[in-house]
Amino acid sequence: MLYFQKQGRHHPLTLLTMLLSASFVVVCLSLTPAIARQFAPIKPILLGNNQLIPAGTDIPVKYEQGKKILLTKQETFSLSLTVTDNIKNSQGQTIIPDGSQIIGEIKPDGQGSRFLSQKIFLKTPQPQEKSIDAISAVFTRLERLIKGVNPDKIIQGAVLGKSAASVLASFTSDQPVSEGLLRGGGLEVLAGWLLRGESVELLSINPKEDLKLTLRSDFTGQ
Repeated sequence: MLYFQKQGRHHPLTLLTMLLSASFVVVCLSLTPAIARQFAPIKPILLGNNQLIPAGTDIPVKYEQGKKILLTKQETFSLSLTVTDNIKNSQGQTIIPDGSQIIGEIKPDGQGSRFLSQKIFLKTPQPQEKSIDAISAVFTRLERLIKGVNPDKIIQGAVLGKSAASVLASFTSDQPVSEGLLRGGGLEVLAGWLLRGESVELLSINPKEDLKLTLRSDFTGQ
């Protein structure tokens, strides 16, 4: 049977409920701070991708095969670059270790050429191969070769692209260049030189100054 408030009086069950509620409040207020913290709302922890290196990050590299690279303006040249410093994320963790190898190509680009990466071999306890999107600035430095002038000074310590090597061979040989050679990949510049006369320009890349890479898109490590 239910009883309701009447003439200023409360049912005994109502009074008991009020007493229990008041007791709970007193107990909560008397909790020590350490215990009270156990009842505090739990805040969600947001975890970011701690393996991320963002786009725009510079990657210092070196080229160990020669002091410079000589190419014709039209040719593509494959090469491997070595990372020279640990690349770290925002928490200070190394994502791209020093000594990792970046594989890519130098390709014509506008008035010059630039390096475009394809993949990276991470130098980790368990080596990994991953895709990476990094580029260099455009290379525009040229060196002029003149027929009859000894090119040794220009080519000393240089790595030559196939087309550039063919151009240089024509400077040191009295043999005519065959039609088949002129049809080779990227050798149109050599044909043009034969028609115009006495000199040709080669693209000259100094690895220490020119081969500085920048990530074009985010890189995710392990």
